[in-house]
Amino acid sequence: MISSAPIFTKGDLAECVLKGQKGAILFVEGAHALEESLVQLRTWFRLGERGMTLT
Repeated sequence: MISSAPIFTKGDLAECVLKGQKGAILFVEGAHALEESLVQLRTWFRLGERGMTLT
């Protein structure tokens, strides 16, 4: 099993690189998943999502 550390900040990324660990950045494909709700966007951010495509 491959384990990876969640990456939420630039500091988390730097720490993974220094330790030689694998990391994971949560990313959502398609902003349509927001359903036109900023509340949804804030919730996803709190849950760790850090990227989204705007298709």
